[in-house]
Amino acid sequence: MTVIWNDIEILAYIDACEQGERSLPNTGAELARAMATERHVAVYADDYARFLRELDVLGKAELLEWKMVQNPAHIRQPRPDEPQWFLDQMMAFALTYDGRNQAKGRVIQVSLPDPDEDDGRMIRAMTLEDIGDIIGAAYSPVQVLNFLADSGVSLDGFSFDEVVGDPLPYAKHALYEMSIGTSGRRRELREFIGAWLDDQLHTGPSYDQRDSIERDLARQGWFVKDGRLVIGEPVRKSRDASPPTPKLDELHPMVWTAAEPQWKAGHLHDAVLAASKAVNKLLESKVGRSDASGVKLVTESFSEKAPVDSVPRLRFPDIEGEQTRASVTAGVLSFGVGCFKAIRNPLGHLPDDQHDITQQEALEQLAAWSLFARWIERAVVAQA
Repeated sequence: MTVIWNDIEILAYIDACEQGERSLPNTGAELARAMATERHVAVYADDYARFLRELDVLGKAELLEWKMVQNPAHIRQPRPDEPQWFLDQMMAFALTYDGRNQAKGRVIQVSLPDPDEDDGRMIRAMTLEDIGDIIGAAYSPVQVLNFLADSGVSLDGFSFDEVVGDPLPYAKHALYEMSIGTSGRRRELREFIGAWLDDQLHTGPSYDQRDSIERDLARQGWFVKDGRLVIGEPVRKSRDASPPTPKLDELHPMVWTAAEPQWKAGHLHDAVLAASKAVNKLLESKVGRSDASGVKLVTESFSEKAPVDSVPRLRFPDIEGEQTRASVTAGVLSFGVGCFKAIRNPLGHLPDDQHDITQQEALEQLAAWSLFARWIERAVVAQA
């Protein structure tokens, strides 16, 4: 017959022992057998496993405390996956204050410790792991513990047996234990994370790490205030919001002024052709020439050669670094030549019935002319 254990029943049994109504068994296994005897049932291996799980729940809820038998290091230590043996090593059971209230069915109403700063909401385990990974990567295992202690974290009651030798889990383990602990533990956690993000500790995250962690916390409704985490409304990104779209009237003014009438009339290729002519005039005006246009004008204006009489050059003196400056000049030359050869010339030389251009293509071609026009305006004229 399977024994179904009840956590409140376990608390009540131990409370009766503490009140002197019965003797308290010496070990966890004896406790399971004593309770089963009162029910007139036997205890089998699976029953021990279920009983151990109930004790574990009560322990994590801070309702029940016990001690483990200290075996010599050379002896194989008990493990939870061997429940009867593990229960044999558990002793000195004692109810906590909250556990005694639960056992007696008393309900005590208490206010939240910091109702304006902590409403009991979770901090995602993944967020705590990200913070722990950053700290663990910066320190050795001993240094992690020293860093936490120096930062105001009380390590009393923490067991690091499962993470010995590996620095990464130490901080994650401590942060997680604080997150599910008492109100005092949660306050320690909020103060530690807030100070860590606010650069008030010996070390902190990088700029990118801080930005990522703070955005993650904001989505959960946590924010840094005065060096500690406090609650607020979660930051939600609207899924209905569309990304901003390019605006035609924000193209280079000369490009859009030339193209607008034809564009609004639905003559897309004429709009692009008008824009190309406007940019050609802009370049002519910039270098003060009327004897060349199109590809020839672009090639000579952005040539790497020194300026000569009646043939000035365009340069970008605001760009630091000679190699970068030369690269940009050559790139603008190639871009401008491409605009005239691949956009302006086909539009100007092919019959109207061969201009099969979509609105999207026309928009992209106007954007190309707009970009080239801005480079022309940015350039500085170098005279001979």
